[in-house]
Amino acid sequence: MSATTIKRIGTMTAQPDKGDELAAFAREIIMPALQMAEGCLSCELLRSQSDPNTIMIIEHWTSEAHHQASVKHIRPEDIQRVMGLLAGAPAGDYYHSLTLFQADHAE
Repeated sequence: MSATTIKRIGTMTAQPDKGDELAAFAREIIMPALQMAEGCLSCELLRSQSDPNTIMIIEHWTSEAHHQASVKHIRPEDIQRVMGLLAGAPAGDYYHSLTLFQADHAE
């Protein structure tokens, strides 16, 4: 992994009983938008086992600027739609990888 790449970890929590709708929105709108965005190297969508209304997106980018530019791939009406599903503002931050462990055996 290049020292110049960054990870963006974001979380969103849906209003009560809106977790399925938020997860579907993330799969159908956010993930395809990120996939087409220049500079997006990978993206993983996770759902909390303890709170199914909370999702996390782990994104790997060539730069912070590329991530910030990626919002243009999501239509304003879709942004309004997701904001109506959320219990609060989305949270997120940028990270540099310090180390990575990959097992070379199957479990």
